[in-house]
Order: sequence, then C-alpha cells, then structure tokens
Amino acid sequence: MMNSVPRDLADSLRRDALKLGCFAEAIEFHGARPDQVNPLRQVARRIRSLVAAGEVAVALHFAECNSGLIDLAYGVPVDHRCEGK
Repeated sequence: MMNSVPRDLADSLRRDALKLGCFAEAIEFHGARPDQVNPLRQVARRIRSLVAAGEVAVALHFAECNSGLIDLAYGVPVDHRCEGK
C-alpha cells in the first residue's frame, strides 16, 4: 500500500505525529493533567504505527478524524472535519 501513496503524504503524517507527541510532552511539562496528555500521545502513536505498517490511507483518515488535536498541536484553530463519522 505504501507504494500507491505519495511519499510526501507519509512524511507529512509522520511530521504530524511527531508534532503531536512533542506538544503532549510540552503541555505535560507545564502541568497538564494525564487526561489532557494521554489522548494526544495515543493519537500520535497510532498514526506512527499505521504509517510504519504501510497503512498510509488509514493513517490519513485517522489523522483527519483527529484533526482537532493535530491542529491544536500546530496552534491552528480547531475544526472538526470528521464529526459524525
């Protein structure tokens, strides 16, 4: 499956997962509660594992469904692109 998906998409998803993981560490350092940090870490781990397994299309969908968390890590206003799915 990895061959049928543009490499830059996989790289972009890896960057999103890395940014999300770094954001989780940063807010934890500043006193965020585990219930605020753990969802970020779980999403980051899931994206990384899907991309590593070659399931880039699934990782993309998962990232889109969790776009609010990813946008938060980038400091972008939250939109809910996958609500109701």
